[in-house]
Amino acid sequence: MRLGRVKNFCHSFSKLQEKPLPIKPAKPPQSYARRYDVSMRRKNAPNAMNVWTFSSKNGKTPIKAVLYLHGGAYVATFSGIHWQFIAKLVTATNRAVVAPDYPLAPSATVKDVFEQMLPLYREMVESFGAENIAIIGDSAGGGMALALAQVFREEGLPQPAQLVLLSPWLDVSMSNDGLLALDKRDPILDIEGLKAAGEMYAGNLSVRNPRVSPMFGDCQKLAPMTFFIGTRDMFLADCREFYAQCMAQKIPLAYHEAAEMLHDWMLMPIPEAETVLREITSILR
Repeated sequence: MRLGRVKNFCHSFSKLQEKPLPIKPAKPPQSYARRYDVSMRRKNAPNAMNVWTFSSKNGKTPIKAVLYLHGGAYVATFSGIHWQFIAKLVTATNRAVVAPDYPLAPSATVKDVFEQMLPLYREMVESFGAENIAIIGDSAGGGMALALAQVFREEGLPQPAQLVLLSPWLDVSMSNDGLLALDKRDPILDIEGLKAAGEMYAGNLSVRNPRVSPMFGDCQKLAPMTFFIGTRDMFLADCREFYAQCMAQKIPLAYHEAAEMLHDWMLMPIPEAETVLREITSILR
C-alpha cells in the first residue's frame, strides 16, 4: 500500500461507525506452511478469535515464545508486513511466535479484546513459563502490549521476560500538543482518523483509561521495556513524553529513536529494519 493511500485509509476511520470494514479471518501466505510449522486454533468465547502459532521446522519443540500483537489502529487485521515480520522473528529467534487475530473495533471494544487476551496469556504462561515469554507489539499492538502488562500486574499474573514496543500507540486521545507538528512530517498516520478509531476501540470507557491508553497507567514493576520509534512518526511525541515520565520515576526503559524513520519502519524491507531485528534477537537472548 503506497504511503499516500495509507494516510487516506487512516483518515477514513471516522466513517467506520456508519459502514464497518468487512472483517475476514486473516491468513498467512500459503508458502509459510512449507517453511514453518504453522497451526491455528479458534477461541470462540466470549468473542471469536483465531490464534496462529509459527515455529521452525527443525523437529524441536520450542521452549520459548513471543506473543506478537499486530498493529492496525484496532480496526484492521494482519497485513503482509506483519506476516513477514513474524517469519523473520521465527527464523532469527528460533522461538514459537503466537499471533492472535484479536477482535476488532467497531464490532468489538477493548473489553472484548482483554477478555480474550488474558486467558491466552495464562495459557502461554502454563505452556512456556512467564520467564520464557516476550511480548512484541507494533503500533496499536504496542499500546495493547503495555496495557496488558499493567493488567497482568493488577491481576497478580507474572510479567513476561520482555516487552518490545515498535512505534507504540500509547494515547488514543491524540491530545499531545506535539502531534500537530509531527502530522505534517508523518506520511502515514492521520490525527482525526486515529482519534475516531481510538474512540471506537474504547467503547464505553474513557479514551484516557489505561487499558485504552497505557500512557496514563502505572508502569512500576513491569517487565523490562524496549521502545523503537522514528522521528517522522506521529507517535514520537507520546513516546518522548513517556520516556521522560519513566526517567523521572526511575523506571527502566531502553529507548531507541531513529532519525527520519517512518511509522512501523521496523517492519519494512529496509536495512535499518534488519538492524532492529538483530537488536531484538539480542534482547530476547
